[in-house]
Amino acid sequence: MKSRWRPFIAAVAIVFTIGAVSSAVVTSASATTYTPTFASWGSSSSGAIGSTTITVSSALAKVPFAVAFTGANFVPAASLTDALDIGNTSGVAMTFGSALTNPALYLKGFEGQSGPVGVDSYSLSTSGGSCTWSIVSGFAGASISGSTLTLADGSTNNGIVLCTGSTSGITVSPIGSGQSRPAQMTLATLAENPDPTTSTSTTTPVGPTTTTPPDGPTTTTPPGDLVTPSFTG
Repeated sequence: MKSRWRPFIAAVAIVFTIGAVSSAVVTSASATTYTPTFASWGSSSSGAIGSTTITVSSALAKVPFAVAFTGANFVPAASLTDALDIGNTSGVAMTFGSALTNPALYLKGFEGQSGPVGVDSYSLSTSGGSCTWSIVSGFAGASISGSTLTLADGSTNNGIVLCTGSTSGITVSPIGSGQSRPAQMTLATLAENPDPTTSTSTTTPVGPTTTTPPDGPTTTTPPGDLVTPSFTG
């Protein structure tokens, strides 16, 4: 009796060994990440991003020095990169030798103050192109409406503002006047990275499977279920 059922049991084992196949399911992440290209500053009035020249006009722009734009307010970060001290109430105007795509301002030490020691909003104007301003990181409590950056009163702000699109020039102008304080700025272009994808594997059962033992009866096995044969006699 045992030898008669041995081939059947082996056949059932084979059926359930091959009774499942793997299929790939791909999911995409939604978070936007960027790869930055930072400006290098040859002087307080000129710089470059790659082969694109930058001409700077500012009453207070000082000789560039290394500044760390790091921490939670700066994503993506810049560790000890060239920057200009433009003063938080002086503003700065930059024109580019050719239009820049997705230019971003890295700003550090900008104070929001409606009193005599500062201003609480800035005009972010562009020329020779079209782009839309947004806050990429930092500037907690701040907001951008159109081309106006508004800071929380009594705050000191660090972060990145991005102009999505392209432009041949950017001007940052304080709205109002006040006592100038040190504030650092550098320029970058942010290239958007493709969304990363993750592949996972799922198992899909195949069946149902019909088997007939030597002495009957016929047994139908649903997908994924293993039926133990019964013995009579």
